[in-house]
Amino acid sequence: MEIDEKGDIYIGHTYQSGEERPSLYKYSGEDGRLIWKAFTKYSDLNRPGDVKSWYEGAESIGFDGDRVIVSAGVTLQAFDRRTGQRLWVSPEVQCGGAVGSGFGGPIEFGGGKAYLLRNSDVCFHAFNLSDGSIAWTVDAGQVAPWAKVTFGAANQKALYHNGVVYASNEHLWAVEAATGKVLAVSRTRAYQATSTAPILYNGEIIVNGNPIYAYKPLR
Repeated sequence: MEIDEKGDIYIGHTYQSGEERPSLYKYSGEDGRLIWKAFTKYSDLNRPGDVKSWYEGAESIGFDGDRVIVSAGVTLQAFDRRTGQRLWVSPEVQCGGAVGSGFGGPIEFGGGKAYLLRNSDVCFHAFNLSDGSIAWTVDAGQVAPWAKVTFGAANQKALYHNGVVYASNEHLWAVEAATGKVLAVSRTRAYQATSTAPILYNGEIIVNGNPIYAYKPLR
């Protein structure tokens, strides 16, 4: 569930495979009335080898101007906030050449893109908000095999700051937001089970990884 700046409420649902029900609802924050409902399932797109399972429903919800952005399975989808019309659906993301499970984690925005960490995977992803196309994917196993650890262990969120995206597994990653180029990977190693999403505090990037680490932003 997410609430926008006007107080309206957006609720996402997931359903078992084969159930054709709306999975994204918008309610008035003033009187609770239903404003619109929409489908986030992508099995209606007739893609070869389409994955049909519970994670086709709405998971994470965020806002970009007059659009509501929703992760649904391994896609990102955009809807008109006023009408509920679906505007675009991203391609299905892959990691290591395979389509996996859903995202689950919160959406981060910045630089005209949306950033998502995928549950139980070693990749994280950026989407162009203009059309939902995949801007880039970082595969930790390919870039730094010594830091090949799952992202999003606790449904974590990436952090956008001054054109750089930061994400944490047992290491802190810094990626050029525009291109997906990996700028740095920390050599310090936290415990993944307790590692938290990076936050910006007092001019530093903070990760609570038992112990707490503080890093200087690259910009």
